[in-house]
Amino acid sequence: MKHLFLGITCLYVLNSCGKDQDNAPPITLDQDQLELHYDQTYQFKLKQGTGELKASQYRWTSSNEYVGTVYDGDFKAEQIGETTITASSKDGKKQWTSKVTVVPYSTLYREPVTDFSLTPEQVKSKETRELREQSATVTTFKGENSKTWAIRYNFTAGKLSSASVLLMDSQDIANEGSRFLDERYKYVGESNGASVFTDEKQ
Repeated sequence: MKHLFLGITCLYVLNSCGKDQDNAPPITLDQDQLELHYDQTYQFKLKQGTGELKASQYRWTSSNEYVGTVYDGDFKAEQIGETTITASSKDGKKQWTSKVTVVPYSTLYREPVTDFSLTPEQVKSKETRELREQSATVTTFKGENSKTWAIRYNFTAGKLSSASVLLMDSQDIANEGSRFLDERYKYVGESNGASVFTDEKQ
């Protein structure tokens, strides 16, 4: 009889533990969508009921690290675009996601064509701005607003080799131009007094 009583007691304890786990509140990610600028960060939080779980106990990934990176739930925006942040349990069986959109501060001008496989005529067909002048190696279009003077394309061996945006002479416009580039491209250095950026999306 003592053995029977002991067996019933153990069974009751095991069943009680299972019920506690079943009744536990679900784990949720504090943001399922988010908007940031390129120079901002956000610390994602995983919550269970009123409690906060340790972000380091989960695996965090960004679907587009050009747009932003994440480490232990700490998201760092990099460039304009969209990415999906995923938090996964250690065994990979459970996941929580958030769509992050990095939005611009500036819409100073329409970005020039940057497909370097194109010929001058192909670039012209993609441009919507008014043609200013054209030669064998340079094609220039008028700027589309009061802040931009021209868009210039250089060609080497019949293919696009560089694209430049010429802004009006103003410190405020120059500052906005720097921010416009920073939030869209990767700064790589200076060349002949000009800042050089690369498009990592290509």
